[in-house]
Amino acid sequence: MSIYSLKQGYYLYHDVEFVLNQIGELYKVDVKDGKATAESIMELDNKTHFASEESKDRFNAIVPKIKALHTSMYHLLESIYRATDKQAFNTTAIETQFPDFKYFRMLNNKIKHFNEADIDLIEVVLMEDTKQIIEVGCQYKIDGSWEIKYYGQFIVLVLEILKDLNIVSFDND
Repeated sequence: MSIYSLKQGYYLYHDVEFVLNQIGELYKVDVKDGKATAESIMELDNKTHFASEESKDRFNAIVPKIKALHTSMYHLLESIYRATDKQAFNTTAIETQFPDFKYFRMLNNKIKHFNEADIDLIEVVLMEDTKQIIEVGCQYKIDGSWEIKYYGQFIVLVLEILKDLNIVSFDND
C-alpha cells in the first residue's frame, strides 16, 4: 500500500513538482547568469483585438488558473518552511529578505479570505511580433497610492525563495 505521509516533509517534493508544472502551463521560465525570468505564454487568438469582448472573456477564464497557482505556490512555501528546520513561517523575516513577498502574501490573503484589501487583477496585453500575450497585472491600492506587480514577478519570487531554501537550483540550461 502506498502512503503519502503528511507528517514527513520528504514527500513535499511531489508538491514542488506539481507547482513547477502548474507554472509551466502559464509561464516560460528561463535562467541566465543565475537569474530566473518568467514570461507569460498565455496568448490571444490572432483574430482577436486586445480590447474586445473575446479578450475580456479569455482573461476572465485565465484568472481562476492564476488564483489556483497562487494558492498552490503560497501553500507550498508555507509547508516547506514548516517542514524544514526553520519550523516557522515567519512572513516578516521573508519580507525582509524578499520585499515582494508582502504583495504575494496580500494577494494570497485576498484570494483565500476575500478580505477588504483593495487588489484587482487586470489584463495586460503585450505585443510580441504577431502574438498578443496576456500578462496578469496585480493592482494594489495602498494608502491612497496605486502599485502594480506583474504576475511573472511572483513566479520569479517563488523560484528565488525555493532556491534560497535549496529546493531548486538555477542552471543556465
